[in-house]
Amino acid sequence: MSYLGRFISETSGRVNLRKLFDHFYANGINILEDIRFKDVIRTLNAGEDGTASPETSTLFDRPIMTFQDEVSPGVVDHIAERNKCFRKFLVDERFVIPNFGQFRSEIEEIYEECKEFTSGEITTYIPSLSMYHHDSWAVSFCSIDGQVFNVGDYTDMFTIQSVTKPILYGIVSDDLGQEKVHQSIGMEPSGFGFNKITLAYPYEVPHNPLINTGAITAASLVAPNMDPSERFNYCFSRYGRLAKGAMSPVSFNNTVYLSEKHMGHRNYAILHYLVNKGCIDKSLSSANLTEIIDLYFQLCSVEMNTETLAVVGGTLANGGRNIFTHDQVFTADTVRNMCSLMLMCGMYNYSGRWAFEVGLPAKSGVSGAILVVIPKLGALAMWAPLLDTYGNSVKGTKFTRIVQERSDTITHMFRNLDAERIQKENVL
Repeated sequence: MSYLGRFISETSGRVNLRKLFDHFYANGINILEDIRFKDVIRTLNAGEDGTASPETSTLFDRPIMTFQDEVSPGVVDHIAERNKCFRKFLVDERFVIPNFGQFRSEIEEIYEECKEFTSGEITTYIPSLSMYHHDSWAVSFCSIDGQVFNVGDYTDMFTIQSVTKPILYGIVSDDLGQEKVHQSIGMEPSGFGFNKITLAYPYEVPHNPLINTGAITAASLVAPNMDPSERFNYCFSRYGRLAKGAMSPVSFNNTVYLSEKHMGHRNYAILHYLVNKGCIDKSLSSANLTEIIDLYFQLCSVEMNTETLAVVGGTLANGGRNIFTHDQVFTADTVRNMCSLMLMCGMYNYSGRWAFEVGLPAKSGVSGAILVVIPKLGALAMWAPLLDTYGNSVKGTKFTRIVQERSDTITHMFRNLDAERIQKENVL
């Protein structure tokens, strides 16, 4: 049990829990709230005889300073044998981001720098979104090891808007298969605005699922035999599975939904255009068509904060498997396709420049949200409602570009294509 040496009190020979917990916190693991460690806390919360004592049985309702100070090394070693995550982080000290404190400091410094970017406008075409505060600014990160940190207004809730589109695409792709989906929806950047009423030539299908024509078509493919409430719950549960383990659950903003439904004239026009072009079944009744557009509006009105959205992105970075529950929410092939489309088409008409300069899959929304997926590493989630002319968050876009330029952790997908370095690494 040599790995416990630094945590053992010289006077008592027992493990100091404050030092033990600090090891996890320093590496971004909130051991007291992380669902992977429920059994760990339950064991540590029990007395030496294995039964909870009145003084230590209400840990989650009390400050950590009142938690029992020390336990025997044998108790900790027993936990390490039974909990794989505990053993990985404590005994093996294996983290996907090993210098997490330094990484966090770098991100926090850039966050502060980006406060000065105050240009842009809050969207007004969805009236409820115009109520956001101009100065709101939040960043969260979640690694595939569940290393989490947050800065700014990360508890504030916002609707994810177009960030919903890759998730909706993932749902129908998992259900129907990519070949079936891409008979109805293309996979090409459009070169047009996200709400342009047009189709891809010569195939007469929406260019991709991350613009309105494609997302509304995708909504028409979701569980057509379900009634509207079941269909929404079917999708909403998938969002919940992606985010499971976050401190705040996924929610729904009915006010924004009603606002979108009331003012969504262009999206109604897109719906009927898609029917006219045969992208959506012409035999559907008016009631069926209303259900399709309602589902689209509902999924745009799904609400999260940046910490929850970062966990969603972390699940995608982990190949579709939730970091905290190990639930395979999407297949790895579906996630690959989602991330490919996000890289090519995720940032509206800024997508080409984003892929060129940042080189990471991302999706933005007009609420000011941006989700950036760093495959096999983690995800960044940002929210700042002031938008540039493309419809992307000004602060979020600037922040990601600066991080990508400075960080050795979050980098352009092709940043390490250095011929000399590659040659040295492959020398036998």
